[in-house]
Amino acid sequence: MSKEKEKYDSVIQSFRDGSSIFHYTTNETAINYLLPDHSIKFSMLENTNDPYEYKFTLTNGRGWGETSEDTFAKWREATPVFDRYRRRLIKVACFCTTDTSSFTEEIEHEEAINYGCCKPRMWAQYGENNYGVCIVFNKERLTDIIKERFEYSNADLISYESDFVKRQFNFDLNRLSNLSIDEYCRDHIKRHSDLLFFRKHADFQDEREYRIVFLSDTEKDVIVDIEEAITTVVIGDRFPDGQLPALAFHCTELDIPCYRVNWDKGRAFVQYCGALSRDKEIEAKYDKLCLNPNAFGRVLKVPDSGEEITEGFIGVPPHGT
Repeated sequence: MSKEKEKYDSVIQSFRDGSSIFHYTTNETAINYLLPDHSIKFSMLENTNDPYEYKFTLTNGRGWGETSEDTFAKWREATPVFDRYRRRLIKVACFCTTDTSSFTEEIEHEEAINYGCCKPRMWAQYGENNYGVCIVFNKERLTDIIKERFEYSNADLISYESDFVKRQFNFDLNRLSNLSIDEYCRDHIKRHSDLLFFRKHADFQDEREYRIVFLSDTEKDVIVDIEEAITTVVIGDRFPDGQLPALAFHCTELDIPCYRVNWDKGRAFVQYCGALSRDKEIEAKYDKLCLNPNAFGRVLKVPDSGEEITEGFIGVPPHGT
């Protein structure tokens, strides 16, 4: 078995076993920022596309016994402070996961569409209409990077519900009266992190989102170095051929393989971009990507060497090829 095939099988296995998480982005962001800087942007919650998360929410005040006017005043003052912590100081990055529920031992005949990098709606919405890139991370490594750098962080799969509970917005006035407002807000976020940051409406459930959040001390986006966690690059079906040399350079620098999601007759296939992981001298020279009607894939031509490297598919090749 060739080294390319061994690496290919290892990567596909990481797609299947739940150890990988997938981040869709544009080809410009991937080539100009994420890959050369080997970093990812964690954004404020108010910049998400979910109204549950980006909108200001009033809190409820509850307590035992008689509550003083001073405590009521403190609660009113604490509500906008809590909102700042929740929507601006908390930073979030979102990823897609693989649906492992339908997998069997027969990997050759399974549908690649179950992989986290082969979701057509994710490519359409977040992957620049299939012109973009999906960056694959080792889930455990990336989570550990965040834990080591930030005092408070959390990571988990999103739970999808049609009817939200509201207790995450209930303030304990007795507890608030004994803490400073900042202490209480930080404590409340840690106590209710699951409901505040890992619940979304059931309509989002096809995203199969895995999320990493941490508490920062700035209202700006935070850039985190994730070089040790990047494992693979997957490009979209329409990824521009002219961008391939730049992509090859970054994959070489990071020593990671590159794959393409190809769609044929409604089925997704993961192609191995062989030339993107060869010797640097050859990688720097190929400049053309063309369709070969006699092969079940694309052929990467390396002009100076005259060598042709056919990309392969996982699973059954498309019909008629």
